[in-house]
Order: sequence, then C-alpha cells, then structure tokens
Amino acid sequence: MKLTGITPQMKGDNARVEARKNEVRARDVRRGAGAGDSTGDDRVQISSSTRDAAEMHRVLAATPEVRADRVAEVKERLESGAYDADPYKIADKLIASFLEENL
Repeated sequence: MKLTGITPQMKGDNARVEARKNEVRARDVRRGAGAGDSTGDDRVQISSSTRDAAEMHRVLAATPEVRADRVAEVKERLESGAYDADPYKIADKLIASFLEENL
C-alpha cells in the first residue's frame, strides 16, 4: 500500500499550529501591555485564619523540641524503678507519628 499526499498535509498542519501559536502570543502581549500600570487600588488582605496560622507557627517555632522538665521526670522514674511503660500505648504513638510524617 502506497501512502501519498501525507507530507503536504503535515506541512499544512504545522503551518496552522504555528499560526495559532502566533495568535496566542500576540493576544498575551496585548493583555500584558497594561500589566505594569498601577492604579493604586491593589490591596492585600490577610484572613483571620491566615493570621492564626502564622501565630501558631511563631509559637511552635519558639517552643523547644525537647521538654527538659519532662525528660528529667521520666529519667528519675526510670532510675527509681517507678516507671511503668505501656507497650501498646508506645506502639500506638509510634504508628501515629509515622502516619503523620508520611501522609
């Protein structure tokens, strides 16, 4: 089977694609022409939830990752033999921590 006339068709398609690209570029240039103009009406509004999130972030950043008072308490209980660890609670917290970090 001999295929004929394919090459001119492809060239025509390429010409149409290029023409369309040029139209889009020209439209984008026309739209962007006034982009630098400033009317003084530009504003930024920060929602209360965004402010709350920023405040939480600030508080967390200021909070130490290791609570020295809690570490000292647990260390003292371990040394005295009064620390009773629940392996199921520990496993639950390890799994929850893993899921939080990886999901």
